[in-house]
Amino acid sequence: MKTSNLILPLVLALCFLLKPTFAQDRHLILGAEGAYYKPVGTLSERFKPTNGGAFYMGLQTSNKWTWLGKAEYLKFDKINPDRLSLKRTVTIDGADREVTFPMKQLKIRLEIAGLGLDTKYNLFRTGLLETNVDAGFGFYRWIFHREGLDSLSAGVPSGTGGTKTVYYSVKNALAVSQSDWSGGFNAGLEVIITPFYPVAISFSAAYKNIVGELYPSLELGMENISTFQMFDLKAGIRIKL
Repeated sequence: MKTSNLILPLVLALCFLLKPTFAQDRHLILGAEGAYYKPVGTLSERFKPTNGGAFYMGLQTSNKWTWLGKAEYLKFDKINPDRLSLKRTVTIDGADREVTFPMKQLKIRLEIAGLGLDTKYNLFRTGLLETNVDAGFGFYRWIFHREGLDSLSAGVPSGTGGTKTVYYSVKNALAVSQSDWSGGFNAGLEVIITPFYPVAISFSAAYKNIVGELYPSLELGMENISTFQMFDLKAGIRIKL
């Protein structure tokens, strides 16, 4: 058996052994979440939504407060074709015309991995359902890469009623890479449904902001991005011991 397959059973066994040492209103929390990240602001001008995930472990310290350490990963790698385009004036059949060149072939990605601390404050709880305010902060390692681009093409109406393909040569659009560490924060709401104890299903929605910066690529008409803003929608399973 692989060592990785032993981790969860060992952690659960440890939790059961430690549980008697906690007060009655204290519980160990373990969980995993799948996430849907929708970029907003200037980040949405480059990327479409993406998926990711998180694992967490922590302690419910009272009937109202829970503290969790979390590891998270996501990668934006699908460009937003509706926003990523380049307008340039080109000469067609002896006349200057403004043409919008789509950049569908452009390959860019932004990978983000982080560790953070979340705190949850309970608003409402019954035997089956609970609702929490969720807030937290973390430190994120991010890596951005854009491949080089040398030409673009677009179809424009021709004088004969058909479509003519025109090309534009892009200058100085060399490959670019950036990486850094950045702080970030999140805030939102969470709903937890417990069909049978100790297993529960969690749903959450939050605003996330990672204070990173992507440099502008003016040759491609891209402005700088000063923060990575997104809506974070998660669904997961947790165990409360």
